Amino acid sequence: MGWGQVLGSRARASGLDVAKTRYFSGTKVAALLGAATTIVTLAAAAPAGAVVLYDQYNNQGAAQIDSQDFEPAYDPFDAQAADDFVVPAGQTWNVNGVDVDGQYSGGGPAASVHVYFYANGAGNLPAAPVATRLANPYTPGPAAGDFVITLTSPVTLAPGTYWVSVQARQDFTPAGTWTWRNRTVLSNSGSAYQNPGNGFGSGCTSWRRRTACPGLNQTEPDQAFRINGTMAAAPPASPPPPPASPAPTAPPPPASPADTTRPALSSVSLSPRRFAVASKPTALRAKAPKGTKIKYTLSEPASVKIVIAQRRPGRRKGKRCVAPTRTLNKAKKCTRITTKGTLTRAAKQGPNSVEFSGRIGSRKLSPGSYQATLSATDPAKNSSPAKTITFTIVKA
Repeated sequence: MGWGQVLGSRARASGLDVAKTRYFSGTKVAALLGAATTIVTLAAAAPAGAVVLYDQYNNQGAAQIDSQDFEPAYDPFDAQAADDFVVPAGQTWNVNGVDVDGQYSGGGPAASVHVYFYANGAGNLPAAPVATRLANPYTPGPAAGDFVITLTSPVTLAPGTYWVSVQARQDFTPAGTWTWRNRTVLSNSGSAYQNPGNGFGSGCTSWRRRTACPGLNQTEPDQAFRINGTMAAAPPASPPPPPASPAPTAPPPPASPADTTRPALSSVSLSPRRFAVASKPTALRAKAPKGTKIKYTLSEPASVKIVIAQRRPGRRKGKRCVAPTRTLNKAKKCTRITTKGTLTRAAKQGPNSVEFSGRIGSRKLSPGSYQATLSATDPAKNSSPAKTITFTIVKA
C-alpha cells in the first residue's frame, strides 16, 4: 500500500479531508494525522489609515501548496512558499499587514504564523531576509484557513522587488496541515518554494520556482495574497553640497627642455651565430634550452625592437630583388630580405641581452640564413640608428 492509500484511509477514519492538500510522495507523510484542538491568538487591530498596497488576492486556483512549520518530530516536512511584489519607484511602504488565502486539512487552527520579507536575488528568487515576524498572531479570515495578519511591528520597504513568505506555525498533532492557495494568473515572477528536509520529496531543498520542483507536479504559477499598510513618498534627495572654493594653485614649474637626444645602440652581438631552433617559444626572460643570445648596450632606457628576417639569394629585376628564375639567370645577384617577426623588449641603460629560441611565438623558423635588426626608441620618441647582425639556423 502506498503513502497516499495509507494517508487516505487514516484520514477517513479521523473524519479529515486531505484530498486537496498534497502532491508529493514519501511514506513518512503517513504519520501526519491527528485531531484539532489548538487555540488561536487574535491579532491586534490594523493601524488607522492602512490601505491595500499590493493585491493578488484573486484568480484563485484549485490547488494549494504546503507552507508550514511543524513540530520537531516532523521537521523534514517544514516547507515555505513565497511570492514576489514590487514597491514602485518614488514610494516607501510601511507594511503592517498581510492577508493570505489558505486551507486547513485536519481542522487546524494554526497557533501563529511566521512572516518573512526577502530581498530579490539571483534568478529572481528570494535572497537574504530583510525582515521577519516570527510567531506573529493572526485573525481567521472569511473561510477556514484564511489568515488576516497584522504584523507585530511595521516593515518599511524602499522601492524595489521583494518576496513575502507566510508559514503556518502549526503542529500536525493535533491540528493537521495548512496550505497556501495557488493563483492561476502570473504577476512578476512565479512563486518560489523550498522544503529543506525534502520530507515531501519535492526535490526543492532550497528556493526554486515552485512549478519547477520535480516532485510537486504543479502548474498554477502564483499565490493568493495581499499586502496592507501605509505609503509615503520617497524622501527627496539631499541637495548637492555647495561648490568648494577653488584652492590656490601654485605657478607651474618651468618646463623641462625637450629630450631630443637619440638613444645610442652599441656593442650589438649574437652568440652563438649558428644554432638549432629550441623546443619552446622565445621567452620574455627565461633562458631557452637551445637558440642564441642577442647582446647590446644602450646609452639610456629605451624600448628595443628586434626585427627577425630571412636572407635568401635572389636576382635583380629592375629595382627589386626577386626569386631566381631561368630568365633571370644572368641578372645581378642580390639578397632577398623577408621579415619573419618582431621581438620588442623594454631595456635598461647599459648592457642588455635577449634569449632567442629560433621561434617567433610558437612558430619555428626553418633552417637557413637570417638577420636581426635592432633599433631603440626612448620615452621621448627619439630613435636610434638601426644595427643589423646575421646568423644561421641549422637542423637540430
